[in-house]
Amino acid sequence: MNENVSMRLSLALLILLGSLSVSASEFDETKALAEQGDADAQFALGYNYYAGIGAPQDYKEALRWYRASAEQGDQYAQSSLAKMYYDGEGTSQDYKEALRWFKASAVQGYASSQYYLAIMYQNGEGTPQDYKEAFKWFSASAEQGNDGAQNNLAVLYSNGEGTLQNYKEAMKWYRASAEQGYTQGQFNLALMYVREEGVPQDYKSAHMWWSIAAASDHAGAAKNRDKVAGMMTPAEISEAQQMASDWIKAHP
Repeated sequence: MNENVSMRLSLALLILLGSLSVSASEFDETKALAEQGDADAQFALGYNYYAGIGAPQDYKEALRWYRASAEQGDQYAQSSLAKMYYDGEGTSQDYKEALRWFKASAVQGYASSQYYLAIMYQNGEGTPQDYKEAFKWFSASAEQGNDGAQNNLAVLYSNGEGTLQNYKEAMKWYRASAEQGYTQGQFNLALMYVREEGVPQDYKSAHMWWSIAAASDHAGAAKNRDKVAGMMTPAEISEAQQMASDWIKAHP
């Protein structure tokens, strides 16, 4: 295998595994490749500076190297650069630049960027509020399995924002999000069962999902669970508790 290709694969693996350390020689090799214009190395170097791996944390250097890689079309660098502009790290907060780079990454199919781009359209950050664009990008991200996008897509279906109101589609996506362990998706799914939106009223399922969300310390889930318990029989409560326990054991 070509030495540079091997190095790039090693860099990618370190990032994917969230490595907390690199040797001085690995850092120097990464920097040398980055300075030669290697986009993968530039992204890896930006990540090292951002996380303080192999060098002191330096957001300005992270921004510099993410930009170098992003300008070569690296979708992950584009997303990381956008997030720094969004949060104002290493630079002043700039929603327009964040939108620009999230979009560049999103059109390449990166689910995380699609999610953040949708949020920006939903909130009107760096662009006029546009629920149709938010719906478009939440859909793209949700289809790739992004749990936050699945929840937010369900919200749009539930509210009829950017699309026709459709409680069945909302239930579908709340469930997809909830089953992945996303606590807000679990909370919202329980609400749908109580409100009879897209599904027959089912206090046991609502109790179950609020119990699961409460186990992950979701604010408000325990209170709602206890409230719905007041409309259930002891046997129903016991069954709902068992359902929640079984789900939690199956999803460690």
